[in-house]
Amino acid sequence: MKKNKTIKSVKNKSEDFDSVQMTPLSGEILKLLEQQMAEEYKEALFYLQQTVYFERVGLTGFSKWCKNHYTEELSHATAIMNYLLARGVNARISNVIVIDKTFHDAGSIFEAMLALEVSSTGTINNIHRKSLALNDHETLSFVQTLIKKQIDEEYLLAKLVKRIRFVKQDPTALLNIDQELEASTINEGVISANYRVLNSSAKAVGVFGSSALSYVGASNDL
Repeated sequence: MKKNKTIKSVKNKSEDFDSVQMTPLSGEILKLLEQQMAEEYKEALFYLQQTVYFERVGLTGFSKWCKNHYTEELSHATAIMNYLLARGVNARISNVIVIDKTFHDAGSIFEAMLALEVSSTGTINNIHRKSLALNDHETLSFVQTLIKKQIDEEYLLAKLVKRIRFVKQDPTALLNIDQELEASTINEGVISANYRVLNSSAKAVGVFGSSALSYVGASNDL
């Protein structure tokens, strides 16, 4: 009889994860981060879709570039999910929008990519402003790393858009750019740097340790 009372006492004291006291995350911030996570998936799918076009027309360098950035966008979405989990909330993936639009030239594709990144920068800046207003220093620190990677994203895309516009429809010049992208390691270097920045920031706010780098290692095989 005494043994049964002891067991009952232990059960009464047991707590699940959701009952653990942690620094609360604002519902407004949670909604914005979930929306941003869906945005990163949308961008990833768009980059992936463009690899199909470039492979079909034989521009394998452009295809490689798009595939690298598909992988990067997935890593950003994963970083946000892990951050939310580390803050003790359920990370939910909102409805991911698939951009159902066909492009027929490299210039239109890269201009659309740049527009997506500019839009993403705007939504990330909005999360930053909201975090600042609510004194959410943990989210503020995390989002700052996303802002830094957006600078790299927009710079790389704007540079390619300008070059593609300059060569216009000159097939030879476009092939030269394609060959440069095929042989270049600059994009991979910038992407790796962004992974390291996200991972470093996550450690600083106690987010997800080395899991991002483990994810990246697996994704690089795509």
